Amino acid sequence: MTLPLFTVSSSGPLLGRTLVVDKAEMVVGRRPDCDLVLADEFVSRRHAVVRKGPDGVSIEDLGSTGKTFVNGLAIAAKTRLHDGDVVRFGELETVFQAETNDVPAQAKTAMPAPGVAPAGAPPRRSVLVDGLIVCLACGTRNPMSTTFCTNGECGSFLEFTGATPGGGPPVKPPDPDAPTSAGPVDTPRRVERRPAQEEARVGVAIALSAPSLKVDPGGETEVDVTVRNTGTLVDAVTFSVAGAAARWATVEPARLSLMPGAESVTTVKFRPPREPASRAGEAPFEVQARSGDAPAIAASAPGTLTVRSYHEMSVELVPATSRGRRIGAHRLTVRNGGNAPLSVEVTAADPDQLLQLTTSPAHLDIEPGESPASRVQVRARKLHWYGASRTIALKVTARPATGDPVQADAAFAQLPQFPKWFRKALLWPIGMAAVAVVALLAVTKPWQKDPEPVPVANCISPPSDEAGCKQLLLNAGLTVQVRREVSGTAPVNAVLRTEPPAGTPVKAGSSILVTVSDGLKVPNVVGRTEQEARSILTGLGFTVPTPPGMEEGGQRGVVVRTLPAADTVLMAGEAVQIFVATGPTTTVSTTTTSTTTTTTPPTTTSTTRATTTTAAATTTTRPPNQ
Repeated sequence: MTLPLFTVSSSGPLLGRTLVVDKAEMVVGRRPDCDLVLADEFVSRRHAVVRKGPDGVSIEDLGSTGKTFVNGLAIAAKTRLHDGDVVRFGELETVFQAETNDVPAQAKTAMPAPGVAPAGAPPRRSVLVDGLIVCLACGTRNPMSTTFCTNGECGSFLEFTGATPGGGPPVKPPDPDAPTSAGPVDTPRRVERRPAQEEARVGVAIALSAPSLKVDPGGETEVDVTVRNTGTLVDAVTFSVAGAAARWATVEPARLSLMPGAESVTTVKFRPPREPASRAGEAPFEVQARSGDAPAIAASAPGTLTVRSYHEMSVELVPATSRGRRIGAHRLTVRNGGNAPLSVEVTAADPDQLLQLTTSPAHLDIEPGESPASRVQVRARKLHWYGASRTIALKVTARPATGDPVQADAAFAQLPQFPKWFRKALLWPIGMAAVAVVALLAVTKPWQKDPEPVPVANCISPPSDEAGCKQLLLNAGLTVQVRREVSGTAPVNAVLRTEPPAGTPVKAGSSILVTVSDGLKVPNVVGRTEQEARSILTGLGFTVPTPPGMEEGGQRGVVVRTLPAADTVLMAGEAVQIFVATGPTTTVSTTTTSTTTTTTPPTTTSTTRATTTTAAATTTTRPPNQ
């Protein structure tokens, strides 16, 4: 019996593993519950599905991350497989064999892959299909005369074509329905191949033309990087820059394909912008060259980029004109727009020496991009007694340790101590004295005595409503503020308390806060007689519909519930329905010899309970003393 199978040809722990297609449909993936398990990090959990039918074996990708490739071409739909096809799941490469002897399950991990290069040989980079070299890195079809892949984003070396070094079964052409990316076709020729027994080695070495560079912000400098392939394989070397200067660096070109032992040059350019972020001083960097075949193999060369300093300073003074009878103030903001720290002295002066000027702080140490401020205090040397305001000019100077000083013009408008009419008023000192005396008497009012304190009226005992309490307080010469809140026992508009409390002496005209009941909580009358419940509810201001609701069971004539229930907040006058028990239900038990009848308990008990609860109800309806 013959069965199709896949043999892993990629180097690694799965090299040589054989997957036998012994079902009509089998899922390939990383999960243990897949039919064909490939425990590789580049294989998706459910990567692809393999189907076997009368017309042969086909494969279909299940939306995997790394995709499924047949002879280097990514497949998007069902693709038929032929004997010798190279099927790649992500980065894991296998060889498909359409017919082979059935392999026991226990031997699947040890069976070598026919036609696969032995461990240590260079990996396969291409396959020969219909006279074209198919790049296994990107799937591009290249003419036989091509050494490197013609795909500009790939550029892989196409040294090995057809079967792997050392021989093996020829590679079948792919399914004609599969998508292709064919380039121009030249006359086929044989490509030289490296002997399989040669040791494969990867190595990279780089050197900088100048390890130390200098550049002005807004300018550009560059350094040449010489790279050498010290390995035995053709390698695609990629370049990157690390370190503090990396944010200004670009590598052109960023990738080079090198033959074994070959050298080439790439250029790293640095363009720091003219802004405070391009801090003056030394910024270290490191150029790294990394092998495309073995990313773990890399070489680096350190260097230093010195960014030259530039100075740029601006000032802003606000307000432009300060005003006051003698004192004013300004705020000078100094911005360091350069890329080096700035030391600035702030001074102020007026040409006529009419002002005393101080700056705080007088010295500013400003980092690049920062904008600290200094306060300029203005004080007139002489008072300006009367007349129009006078304006005194002044200058504030920011003098950096390096560079030219920057000045800002300002002014102080000194206001007079007295208005314009004050000088004329001096001609009538007697009238002014009289006016001053009258004004003093009008303010002090010595003929008036302080009013006697007024006690706060008692609105609680005896109880008073809102209107009555207001009247008592107003009659005493006090003002009233009313606050309403829900009460548990007091009816609506009943005074609950006053602030300050009753009897407290206060000044005439003082405001008294009166707290008034704004609603009632339904009391708990369950267990009382109907009459007691009605008395309590109506005493609090509720209405009780008649007749009461009746409910079977319980003690006859006793309230079993209310609607709404106890503790519900209602307004006075709202209805509270009570429900009264009708007494135990009479039950007749019939037997062949006797009948037993159960009746309600004596009325005497109900009457006694009613008397007790009535007294309790009378006590409850009284509002509390404050």
